[in-house]
Amino acid sequence: MINIDGTNPSMAVPQNQTKKPMLNKVKKRLLILSPAVAAGLEREACKTDFESLEDKSIGKGGFGSVWKVRHKVTKQIFAIKVINKESIVKQKMVEQTNREIEIMYKLDHPHIIKLYSHFEDDEDFCLIMQMASKGQLYTIIKRLKRLDQRTAAQYMREVISAIKYLHTRTPPIIHRDIKPENILLDQDGRCKLADFGWSNFEEGNKFRDTYCGTPEYLAPEMVTKSGHNESVDIWALGVLLFEMLTGRTPFNYTGDRIQLFNNIKTLRIVWTDDFPQLAKDLVGRILRLNPKDRLTLDQMLNHQWFKEVPIIKPVLTPVEYNERQKLESHLIQSIPEFDKERNVMNKSKKIVTRVISHNENPIKEANIQQEINNINKNILINGYYNDEMNINPKMIPNDEKININTNNLISSQNIISSQKNQIRVDKNQYEKEIKELKDLREDNFIKENQIKELRKALEKNKTELP
Repeated sequence: MINIDGTNPSMAVPQNQTKKPMLNKVKKRLLILSPAVAAGLEREACKTDFESLEDKSIGKGGFGSVWKVRHKVTKQIFAIKVINKESIVKQKMVEQTNREIEIMYKLDHPHIIKLYSHFEDDEDFCLIMQMASKGQLYTIIKRLKRLDQRTAAQYMREVISAIKYLHTRTPPIIHRDIKPENILLDQDGRCKLADFGWSNFEEGNKFRDTYCGTPEYLAPEMVTKSGHNESVDIWALGVLLFEMLTGRTPFNYTGDRIQLFNNIKTLRIVWTDDFPQLAKDLVGRILRLNPKDRLTLDQMLNHQWFKEVPIIKPVLTPVEYNERQKLESHLIQSIPEFDKERNVMNKSKKIVTRVISHNENPIKEANIQQEINNINKNILINGYYNDEMNINPKMIPNDEKININTNNLISSQNIISSQKNQIRVDKNQYEKEIKELKDLREDNFIKENQIKELRKALEKNKTELP
């Protein structure tokens, strides 16, 4: 149930809440509010708060698109998922969208895409999410044809960590749509599980009967509609590992869905001749018709394949937050650095206002001089500047010394502003070059591993020849 103000009673709000939510004017509100907005800690965001950083969307879905944007105030980079409101209403998916949003707000894991906030207007629902700059795992697999075992094992470890986090929530959360398209990579090449549109909460020992997901990744119990639980995610991990190592899914999907489902129900896996033996044993222990016979997540990680394939980098672990910290983690419009700059800006405005009106409220010249010097020093030391403050010298009283000091302040601000803008340009250029180097190094690393494996296979074949 959703409250009349758009809030969800199941989402925690501090007991000392006194502020009324600041909402957009919407003809018909359909979504729950973000925790921070519901608590009155920030106003509801809107499209004009952001500027697009790309000429076109960076991703498309059935009901909308994803855009790379920058928040105009905090300068933070986000991915905004824009979902057409009319389409969601026509498909009767409002409840499903609300559930997706509610689930994502409950999640704080380094290998799961974070939802910071969301808002709606008369046309769209907009989800403000963490940016994963390297895109989908699906794109990586298609470009390289297949992944080497070490890279595949690294991605598997990270996704398993995310799934284990979901399955150990209270109540447990089932993702139900694990596939390469829903696994994103951040700037460091780490996996981020995304798209919780088909996710749901597990209800005790009850089995769910909703038919959903991607055909090639559906578990047998989903195909037969015999009821399912979190074990469908386990099955999907087996399909995922197979696809990473071969570039295709295990049940030979050629467009004939009936044949695909028959292959799934009869466990007719089409192995490749060069499929690694230990990985084959692992996949075979995961893809079992009876959910109870499948390996658990811990058993997967303890399998010999993971033990023999070296780790590339440590898997990140989640940080546990208290309720207040969880709420504050959703704020996007109030970060410490911006607050400091805003405080300096406000202090500057107050001082200039006092200088302008000093005939009505006399201030000693020495005090004005000291305050201007202090603000000048603060700007120079901390690098803060105020490019919004436009002072007209004609408005300042005709006191030569005050004019000189105020002009010094303005001059200092302009110099700092110019220097800071140049630093931003340089920083963006350096970041672009570093990103290109990282991408090149990562591709080379993956290709080197593939070459090593091919050499090993050749050596093995040589020794096995009569």
